[in-house]
Amino acid sequence: MAYLETVSFQAGVPVTPTAQDSDVLGVDCTLEFPQCPIRIQIKCTSRTLSPTTGTMSYDIGENVFAKWRRNAYPVYLVVVVVPADHDTWLDFDTDDQTLARSAAYWAEVDREKKTGPWSVALRREDRLTAATLRHWHAQSFGGGFGG
Repeated sequence: MAYLETVSFQAGVPVTPTAQDSDVLGVDCTLEFPQCPIRIQIKCTSRTLSPTTGTMSYDIGENVFAKWRRNAYPVYLVVVVVPADHDTWLDFDTDDQTLARSAAYWAEVDREKKTGPWSVALRREDRLTAATLRHWHAQSFGGGFGG
């Protein structure tokens, strides 16, 4: 959640976490665009994208796809990739900087999917940045927003 919050703050888009134990729509948070919400499911893994294809297939499960079908608005899966060793997630260097050794990738989920495989394909070119949120907004509603 912290990764997405940082990106959304940079983009100037408010983000609201889903209340704990109320995951009826299969999402962890909502980006609060003025026109309507965009819902996000966030996952974290130490698996990396394939070095040859630049892709990853992330298994979700049929029950989550069933929840996503209930959403009237766009739903995106964001997968944050972190090092396997927790001690290397953050680097507190000598230049008064804190560097996060992570990256996040996204895919719009197919809310109509009714048969397996119950996974979502992620691509290296779909790295989550502040520009991604502007892209989602333009794709869903047209026009700009935020900072």
